[in-house]
Formats: sequence, structure tokens, C-alpha cells
Amino acid sequence: PWLVIMGNHDIPYRSTKDGYRKSDFIHRFSGHGPKDTAAYWRHDCAGKKITFIGLDTTTQTSSSGAIGLKQQEWLEQILSGIDDDRHVVLLTHHPFIVFDPEIEEITDMDIFVLDNHREIRDIIQRHNCVKLVISGHNHTCRLIQENGITYIGCPSINTWPAKFSRFLLRRGNVEFAHQKIRDQEKNLEIKQMILGSESPWVPILGNTEAVEDYFTRGPQQGQCALQ
Repeated sequence: PWLVIMGNHDIPYRSTKDGYRKSDFIHRFSGHGPKDTAAYWRHDCAGKKITFIGLDTTTQTSSSGAIGLKQQEWLEQILSGIDDDRHVVLLTHHPFIVFDPEIEEITDMDIFVLDNHREIRDIIQRHNCVKLVISGHNHTCRLIQENGITYIGCPSINTWPAKFSRFLLRRGNVEFAHQKIRDQEKNLEIKQMILGSESPWVPILGNTEAVEDYFTRGPQQGQCALQ
């Protein structure tokens, strides 16, 4: 099966000019996670003690993300009904955890963590079944383990360093690898967008070296025990 979650460009966004709505996304991908009026979902793997939960962190017309009270109550109810010996993997566009000091130190970087990340971590940390949280949005490779939960941040295939991610869950471990796309010409083009004179990142982080460090730090592959 293939399943989807919403990102900040999948709803009416600050640059979106058409009438695309969240309900259109839900309708288009119905049966692949989203259903009825909700873009968040649960999927249990047949024959395995693995449950995927996809969350909707989008905020209309904004790059920021948050999870509202209705979805929080749904998440609490779902997790309360799952045995501790299952492996629950949460999939979220906006991270629940601060991966980098710049996110707290630089005002324009605060969009790279969920607005109410502390409240969501409080919920998931109450349930031992939650083992792994996989997120995007930051377009960077990151890894943090905190309070028995592994948080992995994934890069993007359409911005530098142009990578996609593979995961393998096996015997209580997660193996991951962030792999470059093969189109080297495209890779150079989008690298110039990040590091060149027109880069929106250089004014934010200060200089080209800081930008390159930000986008290249973090593990490119690894293996972690899911506690």
C-alpha cells in the first residue's frame, strides 16, 4: 500500500492562486490515508505489530504547522487503544522536535518546528507504543532520540541536497538511508538556488558556509534501536 500526508504546499498557500482546498486533497487521495473529512489517519500492517499514523499539521496560507484540539483528542484516543508491544510510527510533515539551534535562535526559522510541538510530545510520550516519528518540511537529514522515541528528519527530492529516504523496520530496529537523486545537472541547479547570490537562505543564516553546513549536517544513513 502507499499512503500520503499533507504538507504546507498541499493547501491554499501564500503563493497559491487557485481554489485548491484541503477537501480536494482528501478526495483525491481517499483510500491512501485521508478519508471522509480528515487528512489524518491510522494504518495497521497486516500480520505485523506495526501501526502507521499519518498526521495533518498544515495551517492554511502559512508555512507554519500546528495540530488542533480535535486531532489531538483523536490521537490520544488512538494511542490509548494500542498495546505497548506494537511499534507505532508517526508520519508528520512538520517536526515535533527542535532539530537545530538555529530554529530557536533565528526568528525566521521558527516555522521549522510544529507551533505546539511541546503539547504533541507530551501526548506521544505518555504511550510506550510510539517508537518512531518521521518528518519532512526542513529538507534536512536529522536524528534525535529523546524519552524513548526516535525522531528522524528527511531531506527533499526537489531542493538541494535532493535526496529521497528509505526505511527498513526489522527486529526492533529502524535502518534508514537518505539517497541522492541521479540527475546531477538538476542537483547542481538546485544547489545554486540554495547557495547562490539569489539564495533566500544566505540572509537568514548569515553566509554561504553557514547555509551549506545547515543543509549537509546530520547522518546520511544509520540504524537505531526502537526502544
